[in-house]
Amino acid sequence: MSGVKKCPKCNSEMKVEEEIELSEVLSEQAKGLGTEVEIISADSREGAQFKELGGIGGILRFKVE
Repeated sequence: MSGVKKCPKCNSEMKVEEEIELSEVLSEQAKGLGTEVEIISADSREGAQFKELGGIGGILRFKVE
């Protein structure tokens, strides 16, 4: 969906050259770091609950201090 949008800070015109899904960008970065990525469908009860929490999360392998 290319088009012209206004900058929210200075109101100048910006041309949108490409739009990509945030989930694709995050998945690629995570996989590049050796992380396993799981997509959870919102069609299940658990997926719907997860979506209500913001729809993005992670399980850490190490204790965060």
